[in-house]
Amino acid sequence: MEDMMRFRFWTLLAVLVFVLFGCGGGGAGTRPDRTTQFTAIPNQDSFGNIDDIKVTARSQTFSSPTQVNITQNGQIENRPASDRFNIDGPMLLIESKSEPSQPLVVSCLIDPAKSPRIVLLHDGNRWVSVPFQTNGSTIQFELTVASRSRVATGRGFGSSWQAIIGWFKETTGIEELGLTRIAGSGELGDGSLILVHGICDTKDSMKPLADKMLQLNSSYKNAWSLGYNWKESTEGGQAARFLADRIMATGSIKSIDIVGHSRGVPLARYTLEKLGATKAIRRGFWLNGTNEGSRFGNANDVAYGFTSEIVNLVSSLAQGVSLPRGDEPALVELVSNSDFTIALNQASYTQRGNTDYFFIHADSDNVVARSGALAENASIETLTEGKIRRITISGEHSSVLKESSAMVDFINQAFPLFEEEIGISAVPNPNEAMWDGWEQTITPINLTSEEIEIYDLSIEHYDIQGNWGSRQWWLPNWTGEFPYDHQLISIRLQPNESYSFSTSTGRNGNELSNWDPLWRAQTGVYTVRARGLTTGRDYDNRVSLEKFSSFGHPASAQTRAPHGLPRPGPRESGRKVGSPPR
Repeated sequence: MEDMMRFRFWTLLAVLVFVLFGCGGGGAGTRPDRTTQFTAIPNQDSFGNIDDIKVTARSQTFSSPTQVNITQNGQIENRPASDRFNIDGPMLLIESKSEPSQPLVVSCLIDPAKSPRIVLLHDGNRWVSVPFQTNGSTIQFELTVASRSRVATGRGFGSSWQAIIGWFKETTGIEELGLTRIAGSGELGDGSLILVHGICDTKDSMKPLADKMLQLNSSYKNAWSLGYNWKESTEGGQAARFLADRIMATGSIKSIDIVGHSRGVPLARYTLEKLGATKAIRRGFWLNGTNEGSRFGNANDVAYGFTSEIVNLVSSLAQGVSLPRGDEPALVELVSNSDFTIALNQASYTQRGNTDYFFIHADSDNVVARSGALAENASIETLTEGKIRRITISGEHSSVLKESSAMVDFINQAFPLFEEEIGISAVPNPNEAMWDGWEQTITPINLTSEEIEIYDLSIEHYDIQGNWGSRQWWLPNWTGEFPYDHQLISIRLQPNESYSFSTSTGRNGNELSNWDPLWRAQTGVYTVRARGLTTGRDYDNRVSLEKFSSFGHPASAQTRAPHGLPRPGPRESGRKVGSPPR
């Protein structure tokens, strides 16, 4: 019976490797199992070996004589032409009768021409990539108490480890730079969703999440995924500049959402904050972002962390992902508190826009720390004027994108938080000047399931260069220029109830077309912000309105610029439109 259980154990393990690494077709098969044992003696180095595999217990590893078993499950060689992963073994089971107080050391001869190398330890139901050292034709790694398998062998041993030593090989090139529609229909523009993947991934990895978001939110018309060479640095690569150009070319105003995952978060943030592509972007959803780098302190360890995640996701391997070597510029950027992430999180860019930020952290993420995913140490308030929310969900670093059950769980937990509570629109938008100025209709709507009281409606003015000019507060039943000091209002809206009012710039009966200075001064971007309350919760939302003229279209609002006393320039006026709902 014990032999049968052992046979089933190794058979199951072999099947798992087949699934993970594409074993089969063209493989050379496996050799028979081989087993040896040695006794580790306290106060002296002890070792056992099977051919080129050596396991060493140092003098202080055990406090009493301890039996150590080594089992080699054959030599696995997979060389199908279409496979990216080649495991040249060995697969090991190492067991000790008692728990070691210091690590056991495993060394093995390897072919130095086969690289990059990888060492995997089995942790319950997944394989985890672990650090190792190479010296010429020898690879060496440690077995610690913390890295023991969570699955007991049932053979009476106190500690056990399951390991695979191998290498992987890329046979598929990095994906081409481009935006590809992966869900919905229509062109990139109003109502689009853009998704940016992270290290080792491809544009297709974002499709399950895109499908689910379009399913749950009918306002999305389509979803687009950015394909790019993830190995390039953000600053030196082409992806961020390409993405910024495509976003700005849409001409949309606050009607596109963007989702970044892992390294895709700082890349997308760089696109918005450094390159200024915020005019079209309404909301950014930042999933397990490497805002402060990864948990690891050097590029090789970053590679281990991401490799562990990818190795444990069968769907990713099926897509033919590219694993990291450890020397890619992108990984150097993502070490803990790198120069890149420090600069990204400080107010050192020329911010142009006000995108709402949703930072999301998965509580079992072993690649990105909670503080980094939530950007807790970043000056986010100086990088965007939009809403900022930080959300913790269940799951691991990549499982929310690649495992169906985890993705559904993530959507069910977090997606309701993305929904708007107060909708607000401006018509027409963009708004072209008439002979005497501009007039527009602003409409807030209650999107909650309970009554909401709107208590604050403000209007920010930015001139044609995007510089801040002034802030006014709208009041109902008001005629003339709105006040510049803070005003409280009370507009009570039932679920799905809306309220519309009109404002105007210029439109005082004077011909503006021949008065160039005033005409230029009135051209700009105006941000209307509504704040409201339901039972115990405070909500806000905004809409940016572009007012253009013969002088052209205005630049995006520089919302980070100091907002002081109002300067001469745009002035918003109201006219009586009836009493608001109470």
